[in-house]
Parts: sequence; C-alpha cells; structure tokens
Amino acid sequence: MDPSENKPSEQSGGREHYSNQGDKEVIQLKILSMYFYLMCGMSILLLLIALINPNLFLQTYGPQNMPPSMTVFVMFMAALAIVYLLAGLWLGQRRHRLYCIGVALFQCLNIPIGTIFGIWALFLLTRPAVKALFAQNEHRQIGY
Repeated sequence: MDPSENKPSEQSGGREHYSNQGDKEVIQLKILSMYFYLMCGMSILLLLIALINPNLFLQTYGPQNMPPSMTVFVMFMAALAIVYLLAGLWLGQRRHRLYCIGVALFQCLNIPIGTIFGIWALFLLTRPAVKALFAQNEHRQIGY
C-alpha cells in the first residue's frame, strides 16, 4: 500500500475527499476521543468547584445540615472523570471497543449534547471498518 493513499487526495468546495474509507473512521475516532477528553476536563472542573467552594452547599443547607450528597457528588465526579479519561485514551489507541460502547451508552443520558455524541459513538463503533481497526490493534498488542 502506497503511503500517499492515506492522505486526502483533493479538496473541492471546502470538503476533503479521502481515498481510503478507513481514514474517515480514524479521524472520527480522534474527534470522539477529544470529546471524551473534554468531558473529563469538565468533570474535573465541576469536582474542583465543589471542593474549592463548598460554600455553594453551605449557603443552601447551612453548616449543620450539610448533606452527605456533597461527598457522593465528589466521588461520582471523580469516577466519571476517570471513566471519560479512559474512554478518550482507549478510543485514541483503538482498544477496548466494548468499554467504549458502554461509555457511549452511558453518555446518551447526558441530554442533549451527550445524547448526540453517544449515538454518533454507537454508530461509529459498530461499523465493520472500525471493528476491524480495533481488532487489528488488539491482535497487535497480543502479539499475533
């Protein structure tokens, strides 16, 4: 296979035409990976806001009635950041496709943007070409 086949062949009307269908999937996986990195950053930001400024909860409930939900919220946001970080990392490496599908299903609950990206991720991850990319990387790590 010639290395020049993997590059965009020409531009017309502001759109790039790719000679290889696999290139589109790789680019879409990179975009999806960046989205999950962004979601990880937003989760960390909300976590830091809750940790740095607990007055948001104190003003609402008072110091005596501080809800245990603050602890639950912090733990949930930390876990969510780790889940999104792993999804972004593994999408970029094209590993653990079933984990990425599970995160995409969970992401569908995040209405409206998460639903859009979650459905797009599900369509993308179930394409035969993407399955082949993930399978190729899994075999490469095992040593086949």
